[in-house]
Amino acid sequence: MTKTQFLKLKKVTPQIWESKRKKWVLLFLPLILSLSFQLFMSNRTVGRGGELSKIESRVEELRRENFSLREQIAKESSITRLEEEGERLGLVKPQSILYTGSTVVTASDPTFLGQNAPND
Repeated sequence: MTKTQFLKLKKVTPQIWESKRKKWVLLFLPLILSLSFQLFMSNRTVGRGGELSKIESRVEELRRENFSLREQIAKESSITRLEEEGERLGLVKPQSILYTGSTVVTASDPTFLGQNAPND
């Protein structure tokens, strides 16, 4: 190899390395960015999973409380419970019950306020 050939090779080599370096950067930069994004999303998903777990346990707790309250309402509104509460308050059962008729009296009715029906 002559001196001029060596000098030419020396000048060309950095250009080759520079172009190869650019290719590698352009090749691996999207890969690195993609992996970084995946890592970010995975961490975010794990965080959301913890929140979801807390919400699900709270929903289950509220369901149990709702069931318990429904049971309590059923007990408190039973006939025997209402009778006991009425006795405690001093209320008594009526001896007889008076039922009224299903007839509705209106002002246009001739028997309203003691008026007699007209004779035919």
